Amino acid sequence: MSLQPDNVFLIPPRVHMTTTGRSFHLKPHQRCGWPTSISVFLMSLAASVGSRAIAVILSGMAADGSDALGCIKAAGGRTFAQSGAVFDSMPQNAIDTGHVDYVFPASDIAERIARMI
Repeated sequence: MSLQPDNVFLIPPRVHMTTTGRSFHLKPHQRCGWPTSISVFLMSLAASVGSRAIAVILSGMAADGSDALGCIKAAGGRTFAQSGAVFDSMPQNAIDTGHVDYVFPASDIAERIARMI
């Protein structure tokens, strides 16, 4: 599947999604324990687009994606976490890593990213 500008892509259930260049790749996986789909995707995003990567951690439970923000930062990308989330453990775990550049309410994140670009 090809990346398209001005589109939102969602990771289907029970699938790891990675990216290389301008393509997404889907690979079924058997879930054992907490999900890691966001971490797998963010690590591939950092490797694929480097400093052009922008990662956003929104409301959710557990810590999926948190450690992968370090890969985004190491590649020169930018990272966001949601403040005021109903389920705040995912964004709070991300913030606790020290790899989050910006913390905003979900309603403000898209506008802030648009200003960066």
